[in-house]
Amino acid sequence: MLLETQDLSKKFRRNGHEFFPVKDINLSVKEGQLVSISGSSGCGKSTLLNLITGMLTPDYGAVYFNKENVFEMTADRHAEYLNQNIAYIMQGDGLLHNLTLSENIALIHWLHNRENVSPEKIIKLAQSVGIEHVLDSYPAQLSGGEAKRGAIVRALVNHPQLVIADEPTSNLDTGNAEKIVKILKNLSRDGTAVIVSTHDQRFSEIVDAEYILGDC
Repeated sequence: MLLETQDLSKKFRRNGHEFFPVKDINLSVKEGQLVSISGSSGCGKSTLLNLITGMLTPDYGAVYFNKENVFEMTADRHAEYLNQNIAYIMQGDGLLHNLTLSENIALIHWLHNRENVSPEKIIKLAQSVGIEHVLDSYPAQLSGGEAKRGAIVRALVNHPQLVIADEPTSNLDTGNAEKIVKILKNLSRDGTAVIVSTHDQRFSEIVDAEYILGDC
């Protein structure tokens, strides 16, 4: 098993009252699986993703990646876990607007590996999602769909074992949303595990497993 959570729970306080947006979550993800997390807005989907990455610490429960407890990792090991094993695609594209799309992709590779990525590799990845023609464009010059596909290419440049995508089709028209769904499904078919947080019913038709968070 690539990733497992055991009774994962996180507590917050709002208006003087404690509540659990994530409570006793047990999920598992194998290599090559596409898994969705759904539920109403504000009910813990993004919190759960941040717990899986270790960017949030749970009140109780555990996350295991390749049988290693994420919350027992040293700081250096956790940085390696995030940098080399997981790619996190945020709700926005997260691209740096003073860099071209190609430079955005190259920067992530350099930050993780301290070496330059070959232009050929960037072009090949961009071709796989149909955006090789906009690599020299700045984010402000991209459509929403192009920017999202650019964020996916940037996520893939380090060959992660697990891709996490938070609402990857939000604010996209039908055509671009369908392209993103297809890209993520193909990614899982090629052996990369994918977790998506989504309201998009298109994912329900193709995922290997679906976790639905309860109402707030």
